Amino acid sequence: MMQVYKYGNIQQPVIVISPGWQMNDHGKPGTLHGDSECPEDMHFQPGCTIIHPKDKTVSVSISTPEATKKEIWTVEQKGKYPGEIIYLKRPDNTYVTSWEKKQ
Repeated sequence: MMQVYKYGNIQQPVIVISPGWQMNDHGKPGTLHGDSECPEDMHFQPGCTIIHPKDKTVSVSISTPEATKKEIWTVEQKGKYPGEIIYLKRPDNTYVTSWEKKQ
């Protein structure tokens, strides 16, 4: 789902979700795109979702076969670095999860 990047030796890492990540959009697959340029080792491609340690919200676009919609997700942090857990919550108060096709 995501990669963690450190910028320098003393900064807390940022979370990067690659463009095109498949998420569960209420029982249907949705493709995620962010508003940021990806880090260098991802070849500076556009569309990453980058979450910095102090971010409280993050803006994303979700594409489905029906439409593309923009959402502002809430960033919830539980615990303290380096053992913290990050949750992303959608405007309808559901948590963001990856798409898993049911067999």
